[in-house]
Amino acid sequence: MKAEALRPAVLRIEVLHALLVAGLWAGLLPAKLVEPRALFAGALFMGVNFLLLSFGIYWLLTPFAGKG
Repeated sequence: MKAEALRPAVLRIEVLHALLVAGLWAGLLPAKLVEPRALFAGALFMGVNFLLLSFGIYWLLTPFAGKG
């Protein structure tokens, strides 16, 4: 699958991830069961990691693909 075809799927997953984190935060904040800064730091780390795994591998390996 080409990286251009992955863009809508990756964007959809990232938006869903953001909505789930926001919902978790909104649901647990009144009960004081979650530290907001830790939740958002973890969510940011997971989102960046997913983007790097999705596109970083493609960007890194594409220049070497023709040298096989």
